[in-house]
Amino acid sequence: MLLGEGKNSIISHYKLRRRLTLLSLFMFIGFIFFKVFVVFFLEAVPIKADIENRSAQIAIFPQEEEVEQITYSDKSLTDIKEHWGEAYIKYYWEKDIITSEDGIFRPDDNITKIDYLKLILLAFEIEIPSNYDYDLIFSDVKKTDWYSPITAKSFELGLLKECVEQERKFNGFDPITIAEATKILILASEIDLDSCLLNPDENSDVGEEDPYQAYIAYAKQIKIISDEDDPESSITRAHSCKLVYLMQKYLENNEQ
Repeated sequence: MLLGEGKNSIISHYKLRRRLTLLSLFMFIGFIFFKVFVVFFLEAVPIKADIENRSAQIAIFPQEEEVEQITYSDKSLTDIKEHWGEAYIKYYWEKDIITSEDGIFRPDDNITKIDYLKLILLAFEIEIPSNYDYDLIFSDVKKTDWYSPITAKSFELGLLKECVEQERKFNGFDPITIAEATKILILASEIDLDSCLLNPDENSDVGEEDPYQAYIAYAKQIKIISDEDDPESSITRAHSCKLVYLMQKYLENNEQ
């Protein structure tokens, strides 16, 4: 009797331990499922809602200077990715207004006078004849120079008055200032400043006798340049694309 009772007691104890083990296992599995439920259902839902809310806010409040969205081709410039002026540069790149044989644009380099004039003429679809019958007025430009038609056409349009007054030199490969670029752009746009409401003395960073003062004031008035832009500093290649783009969009939005 004592031996049988001891054997039964051992078996009961073993069964009890096995039940406790299974119970602990089921409790552990239940805890895992509970954690999964909390993470994916209670925490993910508000995060998803927050993301959707932020997306809605972005759609409602677009950037102030939103560049026209166009489908870009396989052509690419290798040094403008994530540059602040990428969209402006691509806009004219896709229109074959700016070109590059090596795929490099150098957006932060200063633009030369001849490159800026070429950008202006092509952007405004102004025809550039290959030959002119009259002699060029600039002493440092020959008819055989590749840029002579651009120079001649720009002179014909009255965009190079200051160059004529400065010892008849074009200096086409010199950098151009923001003030010079702004004046040329406004002249090419055929805007009559006399008919515009201007206050040249307001928010102007140039001298009172500066020939660019009225042009800078008008450019600020129509918001194609800002108070942060120093008119006397050289304009970069990327900034040139932005300046011309903003002017063209302004003209499109104010057609009468």
